Amino acid sequence: MPSITYDGQSFIIDGRRIWLVSGAIHYTRTPRQLWRQRIRAAKQAGLNCIETYVFWNVHEPQPGRYRFEGDLDLRAFVQLIAEEGMYCILRPGPYVCAEWDFGGLPAWLHREKNIALRQSNPTFLQHAARYLDAVMQQVRDLQVTQPQGGPILLIQNENEWFCHNEDQGEAYLQELSRYLREAGCVVPIINCNNLWQQVSGTIDCWNGWADILRDCRQFRLAQPDAPRLVTELWPGWFDAWGQEHLRNKSPQHVLKRLCEVAAAGAQFNLYMFHGGTNFGFTGGRTVGTPDRYMITSYDYDAPLTEAGGRGPKYFAV
Repeated sequence: MPSITYDGQSFIIDGRRIWLVSGAIHYTRTPRQLWRQRIRAAKQAGLNCIETYVFWNVHEPQPGRYRFEGDLDLRAFVQLIAEEGMYCILRPGPYVCAEWDFGGLPAWLHREKNIALRQSNPTFLQHAARYLDAVMQQVRDLQVTQPQGGPILLIQNENEWFCHNEDQGEAYLQELSRYLREAGCVVPIINCNNLWQQVSGTIDCWNGWADILRDCRQFRLAQPDAPRLVTELWPGWFDAWGQEHLRNKSPQHVLKRLCEVAAAGAQFNLYMFHGGTNFGFTGGRTVGTPDRYMITSYDYDAPLTEAGGRGPKYFAV
């Protein structure tokens, strides 16, 4: 059975070092008919890994009723990644942000009595545990540790939990890790809390853009025994209602940041490599002002455009 380990330099699969150059593609923001095309475009750009969020609210629109078919077929998406000879980073939440409606949490959670979200609350944890188990049922045998050698090599615990609360970090985040392990997760579990809240048994990762060389170097001091991974390196940015399409990062700017990550001995995931579309009412409210909402497009001024076009940023990557 294959094994995955790591040290202060990189991840290691069966004794062979791997270097992750990853890009984010969200299957729920892309029609299923285009999945392979988008994944293959990432591979042709030189990437060897695809990262994707799993949005709880689309997979469990009603309590206990799960949907993993059509454009929501997580398993099929991960299998396509494997067929293209790439790795996969899975980020199931339960909260994901991603400028998605309610950060991916189901709206029906509001109907539950005595619930508190994203913390050690028995009602919330019960639903979260059931959801994470449903996700792992779909992909449990697609991890790199399986005899057939699946593509999933990292799974993330929650997302951007910037609370700095040791008690909740233990009682909530540690519980999520336990749920993932009990549901069959055997690959390393990562978090991306930017060191606000470390979680025992997980690898700390970083989200950012500015000062990335400095941050990655400092990260090595904070976590010398694990690889440095930038889980979200932002080559573009999202658009909200009432503003012009953002093009605030040039291809040369993107190339410079990629070189800085490499110079720091770190690995990266471009968020987004292909942004896609917020279909229906999936675009959420975002930071800035109380009335700032996402538009339908999640183009993100990413290297691969919403329509699949390859622009200067693509070739820079």
